[in-house]
Amino acid sequence: SPSVPSVNGVTDAEGQIAGAPPVELDTHARLHVSNMSVMIDMDKMVLIAQEDLDRLTKASGGAAEALMSELHAQDSKVREREAALQLARSTLESSSNELAQVLLRLELAEQRQREEQEAVSKAAQHAKLQNPWQHEQLARRAAIQDNKERMQELRQQLQQADADVLLWGRVDELLGKRGLQNFVYEVAVVELQRRAAKYLEILSEDSLRLELALDTQVVERRLLVRLTDGSYAARSLHQLSGGQWRRLSLALSLAFSETSLERTGTTCNLLVLDEVMQHLDSEGCMRVGKLLEDLISRQLTCFTTVLVILQTSVGEELGDAFDQVDVIVKRHDCSSVMSIS
Repeated sequence: SPSVPSVNGVTDAEGQIAGAPPVELDTHARLHVSNMSVMIDMDKMVLIAQEDLDRLTKASGGAAEALMSELHAQDSKVREREAALQLARSTLESSSNELAQVLLRLELAEQRQREEQEAVSKAAQHAKLQNPWQHEQLARRAAIQDNKERMQELRQQLQQADADVLLWGRVDELLGKRGLQNFVYEVAVVELQRRAAKYLEILSEDSLRLELALDTQVVERRLLVRLTDGSYAARSLHQLSGGQWRRLSLALSLAFSETSLERTGTTCNLLVLDEVMQHLDSEGCMRVGKLLEDLISRQLTCFTTVLVILQTSVGEELGDAFDQVDVIVKRHDCSSVMSIS
């Protein structure tokens, strides 16, 4: 039931003003009170509706934000799908181009294969035809094969000939002037120097020394002469005195004779010396005589008899050095032998 309006707007449940005694209202007042109550109720309902509207507005605002977020997410997904679709379209287009190129190459390969097959077929057809020069061609091929075999044999013979040339060249080098012969000469020169030094030491009291060396085909000679201080100095043959030259010549002659007999295997017991004491002083003649005595007494060589041809004056000085002295006298174009001892 509508409330009764009051002065201060506060009424009780029966429409009485609180704190006031109940009054009796007429119909018009009741209507007025009723209208006032309706208006108050409408205001309350407006307030309630406004509150509901605010709540709905707040609720709809959150939903709108959620909806916008979802729309943005959907839009991003759509863009991603469009990008993926665009990439797929590009890949498909590239694959299509590559496939077209592959198909083109395949077509060209098939065409080339067909051309090769046609060429092979034509060659087979030409091969089946009778060649009028086939017999001559076969004969020439056989001749070429024979020539190749002959050439191979000649190459082998040439290689063998080259090997033989190298071999015989090596043999010639070993047995030639620079090979074995040179070695024999070197040994002979060394032996000749050793034997000459033995005789020269006796003839010159070691005042002369001779050194021999083989240089290719030339025998080099080096003379050493003892000085007063005991040292040795090199001298040439032209610097030697007559006596030194004679001593050196006799030593070399004896050494050469002895070496020749030994190397040739010849047996000879007679040694003939003609005018070997020419240009020698008395001391030199005495040393030659002593050497000749040593040759026989000490058996320095294979000679057992020494025949020496001397001038009369030298022979008189060395008469005691010989077992027998014969004097040859020439008179009136005739010569006679006189035995002295």
